[in-house]
Amino acid sequence: MELGLQLYTLRELMTDEDSIKRTLKSVKEIGYSGVQIYGSLELAEKMGLAAIDNGLTVMGSTMSFDLMCEQTERVIDLHKRLATENAGIGGYFKYTGYEDALDFIGRANSLAKKLANGGLRFSYHNHSHEFLRVTDEKTIFDLLYEGLDENIDFVLDTYWIQHGGADVRYWIEKLASRTRILHIKDMKMTKEGPAFAEIGCGNLRWDLIVPLANRLGIPYLVVEQDRCDGDPLESVKTSFNYMKKHFM
Repeated sequence: MELGLQLYTLRELMTDEDSIKRTLKSVKEIGYSGVQIYGSLELAEKMGLAAIDNGLTVMGSTMSFDLMCEQTERVIDLHKRLATENAGIGGYFKYTGYEDALDFIGRANSLAKKLANGGLRFSYHNHSHEFLRVTDEKTIFDLLYEGLDENIDFVLDTYWIQHGGADVRYWIEKLASRTRILHIKDMKMTKEGPAFAEIGCGNLRWDLIVPLANRLGIPYLVVEQDRCDGDPLESVKTSFNYMKKHFM
């Protein structure tokens, strides 16, 4: 098991090239072995190069679907230069029903073929809105599972699966062969409702989730925390230390 960090967690600390370099140095010092980059091609390149300079593996990316469709060749070139084959979207939010899901599936399958011709694997990162039922029996996520080509991976997100009222371990087991990156993200309950938390500071059962992911051979567990109550670097350090203490 390799433990990585989705750099979106530290976005507030990375405002220019110098701060990106300092932040990636801190990520390495905490102990993470790799990162997942995000954003525009220009931003992703700066983060990826800073990661490599600090001895971190670029485990993959999350970019917008439109960017990947419109600049496919540039996406392929960047990933090759950063020595990663995992090219994904951070989410898709234009679903309003069944037909929208089918339209996206067709477009995603077409994009995945172009990326595969360039040596990359396309991946889909879920949130909770995909667990909206669009038929009596199926959610959008069911349609994605059934309709996306088998060479398309899923970046399953533990928080958002739980947030959508689905079973985290069920989907990890069901999609293990198509999951190279598992986003590990904890959920705590507040008076205002569910909220993001450092790993081990919320209510997800990591004692069951992490051993399952290891048993199924998922190569990268990637910490992500969409919002942090305090210093984001302290949050990702807390998550790393919990994982190191209990599973590494």
